[in-house]
Amino acid sequence: MAISLKKVIATVVAGAAALVAVSASADVVLPSTGNGELVLFVRNDVTGDVYARGLGVQLDTVLSQASIASGAYSAPSEAVPYVLPTMGPDANLTSFLGTAGTFSWTIMGGDPTGAVALGDKRYVTTTPTNLTDGTTVSIAQVSSNFNNLNQMLIAVNNALPDASGSSTVVNGQWRQAGATPGSGGGDWFSASLNNVNDIGSSANFYMLTTAVGSGTQTVRVYEFADVKLGADGTLSASPVPVPSSQMAAGSGTPVSPASAVVAAPPEPNRDSHLFICRSFENAQSENCRRFVGSTRRWLGLCLASHRYV
Repeated sequence: MAISLKKVIATVVAGAAALVAVSASADVVLPSTGNGELVLFVRNDVTGDVYARGLGVQLDTVLSQASIASGAYSAPSEAVPYVLPTMGPDANLTSFLGTAGTFSWTIMGGDPTGAVALGDKRYVTTTPTNLTDGTTVSIAQVSSNFNNLNQMLIAVNNALPDASGSSTVVNGQWRQAGATPGSGGGDWFSASLNNVNDIGSSANFYMLTTAVGSGTQTVRVYEFADVKLGADGTLSASPVPVPSSQMAAGSGTPVSPASAVVAAPPEPNRDSHLFICRSFENAQSENCRRFVGSTRRWLGLCLASHRYV
C-alpha cells in the first residue's frame, strides 16, 4: 500500500500542533494528576480580590510518595531539607500589591489520588500555626475536605491565561467571597487548619500525608524551610529544618558536635540565612524552639552548631 508523503507530513504537523495546544493550555497542574503544582494565592483583604499563580514546582519535587514510603519518620513531625526557590513577583502581582489594602497569602498544592495508605494523599500548605508537635488534621479530612482544592484550581485555571506560569487577579478563588468551594479555602475547607499568613511575615511550610491507620488517625507532618512573601511580592525561604537523621536514634538528642554541624544554606543568600541558633546565648528564643522542635533537640543543636558563622 502506497503511503503519501504529503499525508505523513500533514499527520506529523497535526500531531505537533496538538502537543503545542496541550502545553499552551497547561495552566496550573491539578492535584488530580497525582503530582499537583504549588500555587501562590494573595488576597486583598479590603477589596476581596484574589491573585493566583502556579509556581512551576510540583509535589514530587518537594517530597515524593516513594520517598515517604521508604524514608524515616520520627513522630510527631519530620524535618526535611527542602528549600523553595526564591521567586520574584510578576507584573500582575506587583500591580496587585500596589493597590490600596492589606494583604494575606498562602501556598497550596495537593495529590488526592491513591488509596488511604502511607503517603498516597499529600498536601502542602503554609500556615502561621506551628505543627512541629503534630496536628489535629485527620486522615479522613485529607481524604475529603482537602479534595476541594482540585475543584478550586479548576476554577482558577478557567481564569488563567493559557500559558504555563501565568497569573490572574480575577477569580483567584482562595477565600473569595461567593466562590464555591474557594471561599472556604482559608481553613482547608473546614478542616480547621488555618493557612492565612500576613504579607511580610514568614510562614511554616509543611506537607501533610496519609499514614497507615483509620480515618480518625492524624496525618503525618513533614516540615520544610519556612517561606516568606515580602511586601514587594518576592517569595523566599528561611533556614532549612534539621532532619531527624542528625539526632541520636530514639533519644531526641543530637549526635556529637563533630558530626552535627549544620550545613550552610545555599548561595547566593547565605548571609541572610544565618542559622538562628548560632550561639548558646540566643538559644532560648521562641524562633529557635520553633525551628528545631523539642527542647532537647533545639538546645543540643544550638550547642553543636557553634561553628556555624
